[in-house]
Amino acid sequence: MQVPSVDYLITAAVKTVLRFPLVFMCALVGTTTAIFAIENMVDELVAQKIIMCSSLGLTAFLSFSLWSSHYNVSKIYTWLISLMITGILAWYYWSLDGKLSELDGVRFFVLNVSLHLLVSFVLFFSNKQIEDFWNFNKNLFIRVFTSGLYSATLVLGLNFAVLAIDNLFNTEVDERIYAQIPVFVLGIFNTLFFLHGIPYSNELSAKLEYPKGLKSFTQFVLVPLVIIYLLILLTYEAKILISFDLPKGWVSSLILVFSVLGILAMLLVYPLRNLEENKWIKQLWKWYFILLLPLLGLLYWAIIYRIRLHGITIERYYVLLLAIWLTGLTLYSIFKTNYHIKIIPISLALVGFISLYGPQSASNVSKYSQLGRLKLLLENHQKSPLNFEDKKSVTSVVSYIKDNFGADELRSYFPDAFAKDVDVKSITVEAILESKRIEYVGRYESEESSKTDQAQHLNASIADELYELPDAKYHWHFKTQGVKNYRYVVSGSIDDLVTEWKEDRLVIRYNGNKLSLDLSDFVKKMRASRSVYPNNELTFFVQNEACEVTCIINSLSVIKLSGSDSFDLEELEADFYLKIKQ
Repeated sequence: MQVPSVDYLITAAVKTVLRFPLVFMCALVGTTTAIFAIENMVDELVAQKIIMCSSLGLTAFLSFSLWSSHYNVSKIYTWLISLMITGILAWYYWSLDGKLSELDGVRFFVLNVSLHLLVSFVLFFSNKQIEDFWNFNKNLFIRVFTSGLYSATLVLGLNFAVLAIDNLFNTEVDERIYAQIPVFVLGIFNTLFFLHGIPYSNELSAKLEYPKGLKSFTQFVLVPLVIIYLLILLTYEAKILISFDLPKGWVSSLILVFSVLGILAMLLVYPLRNLEENKWIKQLWKWYFILLLPLLGLLYWAIIYRIRLHGITIERYYVLLLAIWLTGLTLYSIFKTNYHIKIIPISLALVGFISLYGPQSASNVSKYSQLGRLKLLLENHQKSPLNFEDKKSVTSVVSYIKDNFGADELRSYFPDAFAKDVDVKSITVEAILESKRIEYVGRYESEESSKTDQAQHLNASIADELYELPDAKYHWHFKTQGVKNYRYVVSGSIDDLVTEWKEDRLVIRYNGNKLSLDLSDFVKKMRASRSVYPNNELTFFVQNEACEVTCIINSLSVIKLSGSDSFDLEELEADFYLKIKQ
């Protein structure tokens, strides 16, 4: 096998960049941002938003580049549409306001999947040749696995090389490089390698090209897995019908995974169905969809039962939407034997795009479903005190609405909680519920544990900006989860300066001097309904003959047991300033 020269690799890379300039630009921006984020040179939220936009831009511009090249779109229209896509990405960036929510994550995932599906059929709107469509996507499928294998090998090799240099030559290698290497390889090398293997539209061949490796993988790995899943699910369904027991919650996920594997297996062997030695494929394809029908019934049973109990959430919305899509595809496949398989990615991408925005979207449907559920629970609260499960439901709904749609959506339901001077962004679920005298009940709490151990999760954070103490000799940042010691390192050597959490106290040791800061009095004043404190209430001062320490707590989370003055530390973040007395 001939090893490619450096000139060839550079020429191939330049050719790929010139073919897909905007695609490469998105990969470069996303990769650079991720590397800067590892170096703490960019805000975490800003980095997340840029990386998300870069990922979406990469697939969007790839689809457009393939389409415009295939249909010979003029340069002026190419630039106009490219500017339009850039504008949409900019709008998407600014729509991600504040902390990223579950809804933002789901929208990003669905949009990413839909855009990847768009790449698979963007060249085939008018092309009716199944062989062309299948060959193109076969090449993409193999290229994904090949580029993934090459990238994984390169990441492992480079990381081991850095590790070897670090250990053999006693160099002080910045450990962040171990995270930056995979980011660079996956962002730049993997992208270029994948893009270089995408065929031009004039290279598409109607002749079926079926690799033996892919055929073996499908026949001996994917198809047996589909049959095993099918037997398990059908047996489980028979058990439910016999015992008439409600299906388990995760059966929905199992059915969806089985459906995806099954459709993927069927697509990979689809071109072989007309060969004389592979007539079994046609029968398997037909019976797969027939046997999928009872499993779809089980899927509807599981998801509708939970919607009736807990309303529609974003997750349940997509499970129901996929069930409807699978039902349509199944019936279509059973009654129409000859159809173009591109209907599968086209219909799934269309479903994904429809679910993102508008009155029918996952966000709107789930929001109004949960608000309707909240209204009913609060009406019951007015008639009689809520029981434990209802309190848990109210807590869950309020948390869900606040986290995904903002606390403002709850203003009309809890008017007393939203006074004029309340910061809507920092208001807590506990404060909202307390305005109607409803106890906060955590998701994993049970009625028995609540009676025996009514623990309060208390949180405190600072409201003002931190100030600096310029005359302090040392300034260090302390952050811990649970009981952990922290050593402050000066000029590469361990100065005798230690901060630790011990028995409800912060302990600072400096050159044999010990200072102890007791936080128990402050914890007694903490209330679940108030989480943001002014600067002066979270600033503490301790001293002895040799030194004095100022402690400014940024955030503090504790668990306080009822009937006890003690508390357990969950998380503490603080800034310390140490001054030496003359």
